[in-house]
Amino acid sequence: DAGAVQASTGADGNLYAYPATADNGYFMFYNKEYFTEEDVQTLDGMLAKAAAAGKYVGFPMSDAWYLYSFFQGAGLEMHVTEDGVTKTCTQAITVNAAETEMKIYTADDLVSFANKVKAGKTTLKGILMANIDMTGVSDFVGVGTYEQPYAGEFDGGSFTVTVDIHADGTPGTHNSAGIIAYAGNGAYIHDVTLKGVIGAYNGGGVVGCTVSGETKIANCVNYAVINGSNPNGGILGEAKGKVTILDCVNYGVIGSVDKTGMTSYDGSNGGIVGRLAADGCVIENCVNHGELVDPSGNRGNYANVAGIVGEVAGSNCVIRACYNDAKVSAQKNVGGIAGTTGYGISGLT
Repeated sequence: DAGAVQASTGADGNLYAYPATADNGYFMFYNKEYFTEEDVQTLDGMLAKAAAAGKYVGFPMSDAWYLYSFFQGAGLEMHVTEDGVTKTCTQAITVNAAETEMKIYTADDLVSFANKVKAGKTTLKGILMANIDMTGVSDFVGVGTYEQPYAGEFDGGSFTVTVDIHADGTPGTHNSAGIIAYAGNGAYIHDVTLKGVIGAYNGGGVVGCTVSGETKIANCVNYAVINGSNPNGGILGEAKGKVTILDCVNYGVIGSVDKTGMTSYDGSNGGIVGRLAADGCVIENCVNHGELVDPSGNRGNYANVAGIVGEVAGSNCVIRACYNDAKVSAQKNVGGIAGTTGYGISGLT
């Protein structure tokens, strides 16, 4: 109020007293040797500045009015209990919900996503929000491991992931590679494009290997050059767990030693899938435009190579409404659609 200010102001224009015009006014005293006007605008700022100077910020906790206002300002509610003496404070606490999805904008995000899945968050939904270049990440071989296969939904958003993967191994290792290295248990991977190079000892594709339960892969495209010991496919390297693959396309060269630095042994390469080892797999409305290279100069027994599926080893599998228009080369068991089917095909249309 202007009158109170005028009454508290000396002839020299300086204010010499606090113009208290209410019973419940608040007073704060601070030492200008330690605090500036900016420091005292927030309690956090004052505490930080005091700590740096080895000083303290005091508050009259014994005064009921000040005490309540302090806790109320912090979001607490104070109540007197039934005995009329004891005071209690309550506060609504927001508990962070479990993380169910992660938006992926950068290479670092995709590495973080892979680490979370490896740590046990296998059903975490991944959502690509941009094209991602992983060629500078030397230790990235894909999301999911043989022990912790990815089991969530990976929504590619029609974006592209570019990789440069070289994963050596020995017999008995699990070194498949892809955007998703290992999947299963209800995983759904869709609307993502793969570019670059994959050379993996246990083969690869957009998805390296399905290992358990069921996996669905839909609307995925591969331009990457892929090779490995075996098996290799533009979309899926090997199905050890049941898989359904719908509306996928491969343009990438499969089986190139020169471009991947990885030697193929004995085969099972396909434009869409290298090997279907699980029962009940379905491949539908898929197309291959990528050449299937014969690398038999490294070993003369290269076999089971085809435009759609190199080898069908599982039973009751279906390949429907698929076609291949690319060159396919191998020493034996060569096909435009399937290289060898054994007893595994229940439908081929």
